[in-house]
Amino acid sequence: MLKIGITGNIATGKTTVAGIFKDIGITVVSADELIKNLQNPENILWLRIKKKWGDKYFNADYTLNRGKVAVDLLRNNEFKVQLEDLTHPVIKQKIVEMFSIWKDEGKDIVAAEVPLLFEAGWEDLFDKIILTVVSREIQIKRIVEKRSIDIETAKEWIKIQMPWDMKKQKADAVINTEGSIEETKSILEEFVRRIYEN
Repeated sequence: MLKIGITGNIATGKTTVAGIFKDIGITVVSADELIKNLQNPENILWLRIKKKWGDKYFNADYTLNRGKVAVDLLRNNEFKVQLEDLTHPVIKQKIVEMFSIWKDEGKDIVAAEVPLLFEAGWEDLFDKIILTVVSREIQIKRIVEKRSIDIETAKEWIKIQMPWDMKKQKADAVINTEGSIEETKSILEEFVRRIYEN
């Protein structure tokens, strides 16, 4: 079974690539979706966050206040490091478990969408790694529109991530997602075809 990692900086098209893979029959897991599910009340990441920081990051109904978390992720590097230390081992274990299940099911190719794949040092989990990229202008525009924030805050989000140039050196394929869905799909289908040929 061949395992593909999908990664890239914020607003560069990772989820689009993951969606296209699903459309062409490849099983995909999203690290972000795993995190969200495990942060629901009484789940493992919810419990770890509550144990570490008490009620600081929770709403009155004890759901996680993702807005507060986002602010501190952006502005407080110590919190960012601590949260990642709590989160990454749990998510890595879940992905490894899912890969094992899918291997037993006889799947040929599977993929995982992992935004911080290189930052977390998970390269060894995958046989091939796809990096999504767009121009800085498009990236800022997407962040502003998706998160409803100003341009300066969008630039802050970009600044705290590992630069593209460093990631490009580690990736097996770099895909620019500025084109249409059809164009990106065509590129990915060719990528998968070459995998099967080899």
